[in-house]
Amino acid sequence: MKLTRVGAVALLLAVIMPLASCSRDPEKQKASLLASGNRYVQEGKLPAAVLEYKRAIQIDARFGEAHFNLATTYEKLGDLPNAAREFVRAQELLPDRDDVQLKAAQYMVRLRRFDEAKTVTLALIKKDSRNVQARIVLASAMANLKDLPAAIAEMESAIQLDATRVDSYVYLADFQRASGDLAEAEKVLNEAVSANPKSVEARLALTNLKWAGGDLAGAETILNEALAIDPKHEFANRALVALYLRTNRVKEAEAPMKFIAESSKTVAARIGLALYYLENQRSADALPLLQALETEPEGQERATTILAQWDFSEGRREQALKRLDDLAKTRPQNARVALTQARFLAADKKLDQALERAQAAAAADPRLPAAQIAIGAIYAEKPDWEQALKAFNKALEIDPSSTDAKFGIARLHLRTGRADLAMPFIEDVVRKQPLNPDARVTLVRIALAMKDFARVDAEMRLLVARDPNSPVAQSLLGTIALAKKDSKTARTAYSKAMAADPDSIEALAGLVALDIAAGNQANAKQLVEARLARDPSNPAVLELAARLYDTAMDFKSAEQVLRKLIEVQPTNLTAYGALGDVYFKQGRIEEARRELERYVERKPSASEVRTLIGILLEMQNRKADAQKQYERALETNPQAAVAANNLAWMYAEQNVNLDKALELAQTAKQRIPGRAEIDDTLGWVYYKKDLAKLAVSSFEQSVNKDPANPGYHYHLGLAYVKYGDKEKAKDALRKAIGLKADFPGAADARTVLAGLQ
Repeated sequence: MKLTRVGAVALLLAVIMPLASCSRDPEKQKASLLASGNRYVQEGKLPAAVLEYKRAIQIDARFGEAHFNLATTYEKLGDLPNAAREFVRAQELLPDRDDVQLKAAQYMVRLRRFDEAKTVTLALIKKDSRNVQARIVLASAMANLKDLPAAIAEMESAIQLDATRVDSYVYLADFQRASGDLAEAEKVLNEAVSANPKSVEARLALTNLKWAGGDLAGAETILNEALAIDPKHEFANRALVALYLRTNRVKEAEAPMKFIAESSKTVAARIGLALYYLENQRSADALPLLQALETEPEGQERATTILAQWDFSEGRREQALKRLDDLAKTRPQNARVALTQARFLAADKKLDQALERAQAAAAADPRLPAAQIAIGAIYAEKPDWEQALKAFNKALEIDPSSTDAKFGIARLHLRTGRADLAMPFIEDVVRKQPLNPDARVTLVRIALAMKDFARVDAEMRLLVARDPNSPVAQSLLGTIALAKKDSKTARTAYSKAMAADPDSIEALAGLVALDIAAGNQANAKQLVEARLARDPSNPAVLELAARLYDTAMDFKSAEQVLRKLIEVQPTNLTAYGALGDVYFKQGRIEEARRELERYVERKPSASEVRTLIGILLEMQNRKADAQKQYERALETNPQAAVAANNLAWMYAEQNVNLDKALELAQTAKQRIPGRAEIDDTLGWVYYKKDLAKLAVSSFEQSVNKDPANPGYHYHLGLAYVKYGDKEKAKDALRKAIGLKADFPGAADARTVLAGLQ
């Protein structure tokens, strides 16, 4: 039948209206988007699925199923930070979905939200006491909450419920090892093997335990058992390669490596074989592999980067950078290429250029933790502790499980005198990488800084057992002996370290310290100058030389090396302070100040130099002029820590601008954590502002960091008086006077003390 115009319009409306109605129905629309996202997942179109789930959430922010499906899609894409956020959100919205609750709890552990993970898993176990996976997650949360007995008990319950889960035994063994019971950890893994006789994974875990304990022969026996079960098991073959390399059986490692490369045919495996050849000076075998990979789209970036690294290590640095520049032209937004460029530049001590490339890598891929880790390492090298810590923390935000970021944070806290903050981070690194020798060494250094000699000795036994001739281990033994005031053992260990590694700074510094203590400055000088001749731009050597020359009152040489150190590290504030002290000791303050003023005429933005001018003016008792220099330094660089600290002290002494003084003191504290003088300044500002409790806290920190400084005890005593604790005030003031009878402020300390009697 032919439609009239009116009839056609009516029919069109009949078709359109239901569709329009559907589009206006939020429930139907979000359900449609969810179904569309699910189809994309089934088809492997994960980015498209993400967009559909996000559109559904835009319609209803409380659409729990869309949040959960979005989280699982992010997980498949490897975007774990976004996955974590969405799983936790889904957990809030779907309280009755046990699978959602469990998944969220797993990610809560990754996010270090251990108390929340504990709450969620306890609720799941209350609903179903046989929920093995919930018990495993609960155990992990309890272990991270430092309740190892509870963690062990939960894992034992999980194993009783299901003895076929190898991961339960592995977790339990980890917890036993963390509690210090290596024998029980081994027993647990042997039980895993007995309960799962065909499990390669159980034997690999036992292999790792024996390896970590230094029993390489036992590790190899177990590993061979695993390979007998499954000769083609990739991880077992990889472990065999690592064991052969660890035991210096380099040639034997080639066979399993070739097997992995040929059987898997993956780019990663072929790259691994090429690296093996390069590391063993077999470039003729490596180059054809890499050149072939350069022609493959999936292998080009990695192969070209490795060839550039090979050129760089062989001294062909310009050629290496050209390879990367050429690659960058075809991939201008490639973060990993920029990151490699940054590493090359950092190795050449071109830190500003290296930082620019690392920041470019981070801009190209904001979700790449390695870029932030590189930025942190470069700032630490400059050194700029605050920016370094920000970068490492940013890396952890991107990937909460990043051991490299945690390792960087641990070393940073150690270098800034906060061993207590460093310990949890390094413990997590060692737990995840028990065979990482650098992590073990750092753990020892942190324990040593905390004077935990029992732990130091236990860890050192493991390090020495693995490699008794390691120069790092021997050098560390020397440092430990020095801390225990055992000079003879220290000298023997340091000498062994120097014989094995003539470039060891720690061993050199230890021998120099021993020579100075023994009154043999001539030998100490000979050691340092020989090293300085070989490596004249090494900041650690320059710092060591400056301390030696200062001790020997060779101020001319001290000045020369400190100037060189400032040239190499323009942000090294300690070097500026040391140079000012050298000038003061030489009586050359006016001359030094004029030279520095000529420098800032050429470079007005040099806040560090203005700070040093201020320090010299203070030495001349020209406090008003010094204050102006600090203020000008902060105009060009509001984060200039030493200027901020010194200006805060001046304001507090004058009892003016106290709010500004507090802001400055807090800036200094953020920029240079771990310094007693910074805590003392902050405490003095609090004291002047009548914030006695905060003043006490800051002064206690300065006293703990430098207990031999009478001024810090004096300030603490004054704060206790203001706080109303007379007994502690008396103790602090007596301590100050007892340390030095005529320190600045001693007369006032006696007057205050007399008034408290």
